[in-house]
Amino acid sequence: MNVVKVLKQKNIKPCMLMAVDASSTAIAIAIFQQTPSQTFLKETAKIRLEKLPMNTKMHIISKFFANFFDKYQIDYVFVEQPIYIQNPATSRVLSQISGHVIGTSLLYCDNVYEVTIANWKSFIGYKNVSKAEKDAWTLEFGEKESKKMAALERKQRTINIVHNKISGVDHVNDNDICDAIGIGLYSLNLVNKEELDGSGAV
Repeated sequence: MNVVKVLKQKNIKPCMLMAVDASSTAIAIAIFQQTPSQTFLKETAKIRLEKLPMNTKMHIISKFFANFFDKYQIDYVFVEQPIYIQNPATSRVLSQISGHVIGTSLLYCDNVYEVTIANWKSFIGYKNVSKAEKDAWTLEFGEKESKKMAALERKQRTINIVHNKISGVDHVNDNDICDAIGIGLYSLNLVNKEELDGSGAV
């Protein structure tokens, strides 16, 4: 277990929480346990889903989540809300996967919520790659390489923040898992501050 350093609220609500980062190609989760005095990152996991037919993906997702709901008494599940994607095929796959994650979670847990990427990233202190940074990379390396560098930098920034906020996870360098951890940190804050007003409930 890894102690979470970032959460210093006076009123910590004891609970077990699962945070989920779902994409069209992978699902990552982070499971947190809160006691009255401390918050622990209990476990992280990830499954890859690319190049599989949709029915196979659904079976894998169902088994993946069943394992963790059998292992832990989960009180809350928070899933990142799907973002708009211009590619219709990818958007359809993402919607199907996100819907199945939510539906599967509701079989085991009554408290399932969605959170937006903007909200959780803002909470953990994530800063977007600036136009000045992208312009400088374009000038030095060209536009194509600049886009690659910006994408890598976005992923690395979340990883760096997670390493700073949680003890003992310096070995975790998977950006999807670090995103799930970030979602969890924001979600624990909502639970502790009792800001679950139903707006994000599914």
